[in-house]
Amino acid sequence: MVALKGKFMTKFAFALLLTAVASTSAMAQGPAVVAVVESVEGLATVSQGNTLGNLVKDQKIVNGARVVTTSTGSAVLKFNNGCVISLTPNQAVTIDSERECKALVAGIQSTGALAFAAGAGAGGSGVAAAFLGGTGIAFLVANYGSGKPRPQPASGS
Repeated sequence: MVALKGKFMTKFAFALLLTAVASTSAMAQGPAVVAVVESVEGLATVSQGNTLGNLVKDQKIVNGARVVTTSTGSAVLKFNNGCVISLTPNQAVTIDSERECKALVAGIQSTGALAFAAGAGAGGSGVAAAFLGGTGIAFLVANYGSGKPRPQPASGS
């Protein structure tokens, strides 16, 4: 009977060890790489999962990552399917390997300050867009009025 328990425990321990090794190797693989950085000029960043860092040449990019170029940055990404995306200053793209190349290129967004004022509603901040737009209109009206010349103060002699 003790020999039977020993064989069972050995088989159980072996099965447990095999399961642990298989799950560890699956976890170590992580997300699949879908693109590689061909070149970077200036400052560009990438957020992948819960990490954020500077984009560097030959860096591997995974599905779901977001690449952003600053006002001094540009980058070229080459996808496994042959698609190449060029980001110029103040642009961003979210990597979605399910999209075709044309859709990825069309998904490139501008991150400039004017784009924020014009398109803040896309990020869920319609109030900010309305406020900034209204502020700009109020500024124009206050400074330029109705287009009629403003009365000038009388000069004293």
